[in-house]
Amino acid sequence: NYQFFYTNKNIYNKIISTKKIQKKRSKNLYKNELTILSGYFNSIGGNDPNYHFDYGSGQRTIVDCTIPEAIELKNYLYQTISCLVQKKFVVNDYENTSYLHCSVLKNEQVPPFRTFIKKLNETNDLLERLDSMYDFMDNSTSRIEDMIVLLKSYKYFFEDINEFKTLLILSKNLTENKDLKKLRDSLLIDFENQMNKI
Repeated sequence: NYQFFYTNKNIYNKIISTKKIQKKRSKNLYKNELTILSGYFNSIGGNDPNYHFDYGSGQRTIVDCTIPEAIELKNYLYQTISCLVQKKFVVNDYENTSYLHCSVLKNEQVPPFRTFIKKLNETNDLLERLDSMYDFMDNSTSRIEDMIVLLKSYKYFFEDINEFKTLLILSKNLTENKDLKKLRDSLLIDFENQMNKI
């Protein structure tokens, strides 16, 4: 048992009257993972931009997007398409799920991206994730198109600065494509900003 004696009664009174420090409980633990949604694309717009996949019988999935993405997506209206999205859900409550648009995928991109994102979703180990990135690009049959998808959505795929650096290395020899170069330049700015914080 310890006893403290304060010469200043004001400090003593403040300490005694202070509320107990408590850690707030989080009711729901959210989890983010990448997934691919495919379906009939029949609606886009709204004050909070989003688009819909219609599966018939009143079943549909709503995907949030930005205004520039909505403008780009309008070209796909009334077609069956596949999109790479970030899925946010509450663990053990799949009815409380939301989706955020990353990129539209061509049909031939769907199988390799499914395999790739499955590996990323299953591990947090940095070396395994970096290996997966190299393997994915080494096995890519459409390197420029695949890299454009990665660069468009790198903020949803990757968090670690080493993943950003790896993406910059993998895209270095593909900068002849103007769209890819513009996306890579954006990543490079983010990378340099992160480096300056270290």
